[in-house]
Amino acid sequence: MTVLSKEYFIKTKFGKLRMKNPEAYTKGSGKKVEWVCDCGIEKSIPIYNVTSGNTVSCGKCNLLSKEYFENTKFGKLRMKNPDAYHKGSNKKVKWVCDCGKETRTKILAITSGDTVSCRNCNLLSKKYFTNTKFGKLRMKNPEAYTKGSGKKVEWICDCGKETTTQICIVTKGGAKTCGNCNLLSKEYFTKTKFGKLKMKYPETYHKSSSKKVKWVCDCGKEKLILIYNITSGGAKTCGNCNLLSKEYFTKTKFGKLMMKNPKAYTKGSDKKVEWICDCGKEKLIRICNVTISESVSCGKCNLLSKEYFKKTKFGKLRMIYPEAYHKGSKKKVKWVCECGKEKLIPICNVISRNTKTCGTCRKQYEDWYSENEVYLRKLKCPISPDSIPSGSIQALEPITNTGKPFKAICQSCKGVYYPVWDSIRQGVSLTCGCYHGKLTNGQLKLKSIIESFGIEVKLEYPVNGLKYDLFVPSGNLLIEFNGLKWHSLEYSKKRDIRKYDNAIANDFQFIMFYEDEIANNFEKVTNLLKNRLNVNELKSVRPKDTTIKLVDSRIADEFYESNHYIGKCRAKVNYGVYLDGSNLIALMSFKKPTRQSTHDFELVRMSSDSKHRVHGIWSKLLKMFIKEYSPKSIVSFSDNRLFSGKVYEKLSFKYDGTIPPDYYWAKGMVRRHKSGLRKTNKEKLTGKTEIELRTAQGYERIWDLGK
Repeated sequence: MTVLSKEYFIKTKFGKLRMKNPEAYTKGSGKKVEWVCDCGIEKSIPIYNVTSGNTVSCGKCNLLSKEYFENTKFGKLRMKNPDAYHKGSNKKVKWVCDCGKETRTKILAITSGDTVSCRNCNLLSKKYFTNTKFGKLRMKNPEAYTKGSGKKVEWICDCGKETTTQICIVTKGGAKTCGNCNLLSKEYFTKTKFGKLKMKYPETYHKSSSKKVKWVCDCGKEKLILIYNITSGGAKTCGNCNLLSKEYFTKTKFGKLMMKNPKAYTKGSDKKVEWICDCGKEKLIRICNVTISESVSCGKCNLLSKEYFKKTKFGKLRMIYPEAYHKGSKKKVKWVCECGKEKLIPICNVISRNTKTCGTCRKQYEDWYSENEVYLRKLKCPISPDSIPSGSIQALEPITNTGKPFKAICQSCKGVYYPVWDSIRQGVSLTCGCYHGKLTNGQLKLKSIIESFGIEVKLEYPVNGLKYDLFVPSGNLLIEFNGLKWHSLEYSKKRDIRKYDNAIANDFQFIMFYEDEIANNFEKVTNLLKNRLNVNELKSVRPKDTTIKLVDSRIADEFYESNHYIGKCRAKVNYGVYLDGSNLIALMSFKKPTRQSTHDFELVRMSSDSKHRVHGIWSKLLKMFIKEYSPKSIVSFSDNRLFSGKVYEKLSFKYDGTIPPDYYWAKGMVRRHKSGLRKTNKEKLTGKTEIELRTAQGYERIWDLGK
C-alpha cells in the first residue's frame, strides 16, 4: 500500500485540482477531502478519484452563466428561459428559432454547433408543392414537408407515369424524371428504322439500354448490337455493307494501283494482297490502306532512270556515272561541277536543290576580285550597273549609297540577293553564299532578308562547337532554319534542343524557322525579323493620345492575322488601342486557359501594328484588365522557338517553368499541329496508335522547342 506524504500533496497539482488541507494519505484512499480548482470552486472528492486521474477539475469549469445564455445566439437559436448550464449538458430545454418556431433540444447539441436551427425553417408549404414543378415531376398529393425530408411520396411525371421517390432527392435536383421517360415501346421498335437497321424481335427497351439484341440490315445480314449504339446513332449498318465485290476490284483503279487477283473484300480489310502499279511494279499492300487512299502507288514510282541523270543538270552539278536511283536516295555518288571539281554528295541533296555546287567554286569569284580590285575601289556613287566588270556580281539598279543594300543577281546560282557595295569593294559578298555546298535555300533567303535591312549577317556561325545557320552581330541573334524532312528525325530533335540551350547559356538571342514558314509566310517572317532586330521605322505614340475599347473577337482575329506572327487566338476579352478614334494600332487579349491550369485567365496575345509604338501600353492594358476582372492569377506562354519572353518580365510576370517540346505533323511542305490530326472515331476502332496511322499516311513528326 502506497502512502503519499503531506509534502507530496502540498507540491502536486492533479489537473486543475490541489488538496485544500494537505495530509498524508494512501494513494487509493476512498476518503472524501476538499479540493480547490483553478476556477476557484471547492469540491469534496474521494482521494483515489483524483490520484488515479479520473477527476481533474471541479466539474463546473464549463458552467455557462445565465447571462451568457441571455446574450448568446447559436446559429438561428436563442434559449427561451436562460439559466446557468454546463456546456456539455444533455438536458433538453426550449429554444426559440429566428423563424419563430420553438424546439426542445439538448444543450450539448446547441453549444457544440451540431444544431443551428429548429430544423423546420426549410418547411415547404402545401401551396408550394402544389405550384412547383421539379424538372418533369409534380407532387401527386401535396402536403407541407421539409426540404430535406427523407419521406417517400408519389410524383407524377410529364410523360404521365407515376413514381415514388424521397422528397429530399427531388427538391435537391437528384431526380427530375420518373426514370422511364426514355422507355421506348415495342410498337416504336417495330415501326422505326435506324439507318439501315431494324430490330428483329421488337420489345420495350430503354433508349440507353446496353443489352445486345439482333438487328436486320438492309443488306440482309443480321448482327447482335447494343441497343444504345443503335439509338444514339453510333451504329447504322451491320458493318459488312462495305463488302466490295470481285467485279468492283476488277474495274476500280486506286490512284496508280489495281488489284492483281480481284476478290470480294470489305473496304476496311487489313489483309495484304498484291497490287499492280502503273509503273509495272507489284507490291503487297493492306486493302484498307489502298481503299482509303493512304497508298496510291507502289512507292517506287520515284525511281529516276539512268537516262534522266545523263540529261539533267542540277545547278552546276552533273552525275559522273549515271544509274537509276530513287529521288530521295541518301546514297553518296560522284558529281562533277562546272568548275571542274568532283565531289561525293547524297543524291537527295542534289535533287532537292539543297546542294547546287561542289562548294569550292568561290575561287573564280576571288580571281575576278583580284583582277578588278583597284578599279572597284575607285568607283564612286552613283555607280551604274554597266560600270561593274562582268564575271561576278550583276547589279539590277544604280548604287547610290555604298553603305546600303542594293538589288543584284548572284552569278553562281542566278538568284536575287542584296549585298552592300562597301563589302564588294573589300572582296566580301561576291555571291549570295550558294557556293557553300551545305547551305540551303532557306538559309540564303533569310540571309537576303536580313541584308535588305542593311545589316551584316554571317553564315555557319560557330558557338561552343555547334554551328548555327545564321548570325546577326548587330542584334546578337542566332538563327536556325529547319527543313521539314531532315528535322523530323529523332536525333534532330535532341540536337535542336541542345543548340537552343547552348545559345541561351551563352547570352545570345535565338530564333528558329521552319521551312514552310519561309515558303508560305515570307512577309510575316520579314516583319518578325524586323521586330527582333529593331529595324522597324515606328511612329512613337503616347498613351494619352489614344483611346482604349473592348474589341469584338472577329475584329481582334483579323488584326492578329495581319500583325501577329502566330495569328488569331479566338479570345473573348480583347482590349484595343485606337488612334484618332478609329485606327486600331495595338491589342491585348485574354481568355480562360485551354490547358489544364489552376490559373483564372491566360494572356494569349499582345501585338501592335507595324507602324506604331505606344509607350507603356502593355502595362496599362494589363492593369485595366486586372481592375475589371479581379483575377487571382494570370498565366501566359512564350514560344521558345520565336520569342525571348522578356516582355513578360517587364510586366512583372514570374517564370514558372518550361513546357517540354511538342510536335507537329509534316508531309511535303505542309506542317499541321497535332491537335488537327487526332484519331477519328473510325480510326479508334482500328486499335492503331496516332503515330502508326499518320506515318502510314506519309506524315512525319517535327518538334518545337517548348514554351
